[in-house]
Amino acid sequence: MTSNKLFLLLLINVFLLIIHTMLETISSIIVVLPVILPVITSMGLDPVAFGIIVLVNSAVGINMPPIGFCLYTASSISNVPLEQAFRAILPFIFALLIDLSIVILFPQISLALPKLFHM
Repeated sequence: MTSNKLFLLLLINVFLLIIHTMLETISSIIVVLPVILPVITSMGLDPVAFGIIVLVNSAVGINMPPIGFCLYTASSISNVPLEQAFRAILPFIFALLIDLSIVILFPQISLALPKLFHM
């Protein structure tokens, strides 16, 4: 589709965000990761960094409407309307999106600790 690594990661992140809003984390990882991982490794991205990208995408996806499982669960438990719960969680979603963009642009950050202990 493209040879640009950042554009490919952007497409994959949008796809993962949509998948994670509709499926729970483990189901989406089992279904999607075997297809995407060979593409990622052929582009030269480390699988550990991509794993962190997938998990941050999952954290965003399970809290986003229309089918965000955690958002509906938290709203139900706290007896707060869904709209009010979403407004309350919105700053945290923005923080996760900033974290996601940092990990995408600088994957060395996510690899620093594993490299430190692997020596």
